[in-house]
Amino acid sequence: PYVWVVLGVTLCFGLIGFNPATILGTRHAEPALLGAAVACIPIVLALAGPLTQRRRPATRAVGGAVVVTVGAIAMTGWGRGDAIGVLMGVALVACEAGLTLFGAPALPRMGAWSYSAATAMVAAVVFAILSVALERPALDSLARAQTIGAILYLGAIATAVAFVLWFTGVQRLGPGTVGLCAGIAAPAAALVAALFGAALPAAGAWIGMAV
Repeated sequence: PYVWVVLGVTLCFGLIGFNPATILGTRHAEPALLGAAVACIPIVLALAGPLTQRRRPATRAVGGAVVVTVGAIAMTGWGRGDAIGVLMGVALVACEAGLTLFGAPALPRMGAWSYSAATAMVAAVVFAILSVALERPALDSLARAQTIGAILYLGAIATAVAFVLWFTGVQRLGPGTVGLCAGIAAPAAALVAALFGAALPAAGAWIGMAV
């Protein structure tokens, strides 16, 4: 029962909460605002991670988290958004932190692979029910090559592989330390976008990457 409770809470935060918050946030805020919000995750995990394990936050981890966050925000900028956009930015931080903090206690019992598989399967069922009830998508749209490619990438790489890698890190390093790795998201996004034809980052963004 304990594991199922943890799974349920993790799903509410990590998948069922995070994804709609991202989509709704892009309608009410610039990507930079959401990026700046996600950049604050290392600080939240560096502080909250040890506290959930009844330990004091490590000074080096907190200091490193501040440096990572400052560098990422220097890269993305603050961006603009309305009240809903700001609220979704806060929701992204809460969801990502909840995904990690609530998942950490279950990892010693299940392992990263089993825990990732369980969360993905339950989330798929929940999202399938919600999509039919709220959106009623046309089934023929699922047969398009672009849709199939997107589903395979998001399902296999961005969810399955990403979850296993993330939770393996959480299990071995702890949530406070592994949160520092979230800082790679901003520079990775900018560089991958440039590979697909977007403009190269400005000089200030390169300084942020270096930080």
